[in-house]
Amino acid sequence: MLPRFADIFQQGNRWLNWLE
Repeated sequence: MLPRFADIFQQGNRWLNWLE
């Protein structure tokens, strides 16, 4: 599990939360 993937996943999740 690369840290980059986790960072992108977290960012995307946060964006979705913000949009909602």
